[in-house]
Amino acid sequence: GCPLTEVGSSFVYSANVIGEGAFMESGITSIFSNATSVESKTFANCERLLNVKLPSAKSVGTSAFENCEKLNKVELNVVESIQDKAFYNCSALKWIELEGNPAIGDKAFYGCSSIYNLERLNPYSIGSQAFYGTDIVYDKLEMPNLIKISENAFDGVEISNLILENVEEIYDVPENANV
Repeated sequence: GCPLTEVGSSFVYSANVIGEGAFMESGITSIFSNATSVESKTFANCERLLNVKLPSAKSVGTSAFENCEKLNKVELNVVESIQDKAFYNCSALKWIELEGNPAIGDKAFYGCSSIYNLERLNPYSIGSQAFYGTDIVYDKLEMPNLIKISENAFDGVEISNLILENVEEIYDVPENANV
């Protein structure tokens, strides 16, 4: 049977991989899938997309959700890799649940101006300008598994105390942070 079940403008997708550009520029409003991979530009420019639940996704491809300006909630429970620009310009994205220890690509959350909290964030690495244009503010942020922080990774993030235990490469830390 077809791996896609439509309920209004919401979709339940049962395939293991959601292919490149599969829903690009569609009118989809929400997606639930146990797919292990979301490829490049899969949901790019989905102007009506609000909610995404991908509890089994290990990989989110380049520009997978780029310009989904109404997207406000994302659940990624076992993610290992969030590629470059994956959530680029998702300006309404407020709530994102990231479990696991992902490698976060360059500009992954660039322009996500509504994100205010990433408490469960415990990445392996953070790419250049990954959080640029966000208004995240932390008094204390612990990232025990982080081993690499790229240049300008925290531009736009205000952190008073950044606790890093295993970092091997640091190219940038937020202004005014005690590391």
